[in-house]
Amino acid sequence: MKELIIIRHAKSKDAMYGASTIMSDFARELHEKGVHDAKEMANKIAKKVGSVDLLIASSAIRTVSTAKIFADEFQIDPAKIQPEPSLYNSSSATYYTVLSQVNDSVDTVIIFGHNPGITHFVQSLDVAAIDAMPTCGVFAVKLHTGHWKEINDCKKDFWFFKAP
Repeated sequence: MKELIIIRHAKSKDAMYGASTIMSDFARELHEKGVHDAKEMANKIAKKVGSVDLLIASSAIRTVSTAKIFADEFQIDPAKIQPEPSLYNSSSATYYTVLSQVNDSVDTVIIFGHNPGITHFVQSLDVAAIDAMPTCGVFAVKLHTGHWKEINDCKKDFWFFKAP
């Protein structure tokens, strides 16, 4: 049995436009509310889950920042967060591809990403009706397999959903 926890990044600052610069979407940082929500959700999820073996995050600033807050709560060295550039502006298929490459010695994974891809991925799991993943929303499933490469086809059970 594998455990998968799917988290949309926490609320980020709006893009800022100046006289000569535009902050790229990729470089957006967390809003103060996002930091607060991420700390609150990380605390709740750590109490519910216990331990996590691997954190995978889109390499966008707001996503890595969210992952670092969760890593701190789970007492995981933030340097061990696995950045995954392909999760930025990705499709649900990319989530399956990334997860299918996880080493089978890993039992519990948290993956951090963005809408709309993360919502489409959660919906594709077909275990619970979710219209959209809110910022810092957490959706978890249990996978009836011992091999991450079987994530596409294995039986999945809804575990929980939480939002700030």
